[in-house]
Amino acid sequence: MISDIMISLEKCKLNGGRVMTEKLYYLDAYATTFTAKVLECTEDKKNWKVVLDRTLFYPEGGGQPADMGTLGGVKVLDVHEKE
Repeated sequence: MISDIMISLEKCKLNGGRVMTEKLYYLDAYATTFTAKVLECTEDKKNWKVVLDRTLFYPEGGGQPADMGTLGGVKVLDVHEKE
């Protein structure tokens, strides 16, 4: 059972190409729910890193903390954007 998740917004290999996670928070800053596909899920020590095709979770940066919440009923611990 997955107990905690860290979301990674990054360029992913998908069907031989490169795609970016769609940043839904730029479209509607007040939305609180969304649907997404899990593109990648990897174990990282005692947590899991998940890459989604789209997200409302805003990543940490510039002194602003990352959004918190749940993904499929599982607590999201952190959100990072990686190039």
